[in-house]
Amino acid sequence: MGKKISQTGTACKKRIMVIDNDRDFSRDMGKMLCHEDYNVVIVDSGEVASLLLESASPDLIIIDSSGNIVEDFEAVEKIRSRSKVPVIMIVWAGIMPDIEEAVEKGIDDLITKPFDTRVLRARIRAILRRSGVQYAGERQSSISF
Repeated sequence: MGKKISQTGTACKKRIMVIDNDRDFSRDMGKMLCHEDYNVVIVDSGEVASLLLESASPDLIIIDSSGNIVEDFEAVEKIRSRSKVPVIMIVWAGIMPDIEEAVEKGIDDLITKPFDTRVLRARIRAILRRSGVQYAGERQSSISF
């Protein structure tokens, strides 16, 4: 069984869980996301993510595909059985899953590696906005009558 790797940015606003067993990639991802003012929880497996889902209460989950799409889909199904939290999956272009199946399994967005971090940040903001979560740096407008 995997273990929780780290949690960064306790003062950050929105919480993003990153599921990835590559410590270098997850460390870099965590730094980038925390720099964007997100609280980041990094775990090394879908199993650990499922166990920590309630206590971590992420606003978004990013799965860096292990290359085993079946295993990744199983992780998403476990998450979906307990939560409606949005999920972005990052995959290598050569290991792209069937998009229809990915969406049916509960993945909200797919990003292929290599990717531009500006694109990832934009997609994170868009998903959080659509899910009703105010993203870092966004002002909430109010209307008075």
